[in-house]
Amino acid sequence: MDKYNISIKIPANYYLDVYDDNFAWISHEARQYTMAIFVYTYPLTDSTEFTTSYLIKERNKVLKENVPGSREGSYMTTEVKYDYPYLETITHNGLETAVMRGLWRVQGDFMGGPFVSYTKIDKPRKRVVCVEAYVYYPNEETRDKIRQLEGIIYTYDLVK
Repeated sequence: MDKYNISIKIPANYYLDVYDDNFAWISHEARQYTMAIFVYTYPLTDSTEFTTSYLIKERNKVLKENVPGSREGSYMTTEVKYDYPYLETITHNGLETAVMRGLWRVQGDFMGGPFVSYTKIDKPRKRVVCVEAYVYYPNEETRDKIRQLEGIIYTYDLVK
C-alpha cells in the first residue's frame, strides 16, 4: 500500500473498495458474511497517546466520516456500552504497537461484530497509522474469521 508507506500481505480474494488519501477499505464479501480491513492515518500531535479512550475517539471519528451504514445517517462506531474494548501494547516489527480488540456496531442500525486493530506511530512522517479488521457474520461464530484477519494485519509494517 504505497500511498500509506506500509507493507501488508493481503490475499488475492480481497478487493480494494476505497483508496483515499487517509483511508482504505479492503474487503472479502461472501453471501453470508463480510471480512474487511481498514487502513487509516491521522496526524501525530503532542496529545497522541496509546490509551483506550484516545484510540476509540480517533477510531470513531474516522469511521463516522468513512463507513456509512445502510440507513440514512447511520455509521460504524465502537461498542462501549456493553463490551468495552481491550487494549494491550506490544512490540511488533520493532515498534511499539497498540493492539485493541472489541466490538463494532452501526449507530442507527442493527449491525455489529468483532474488530481488532494494530496502531503504530510513524514518527518520521508525523502520523499515526492504524490497520484494523472486522467481521460481520450475523448469528454465527466469528472467532475463526477474526483470527484469519488478524493473521493478515499482523503482516503490516511501516516502510522505512
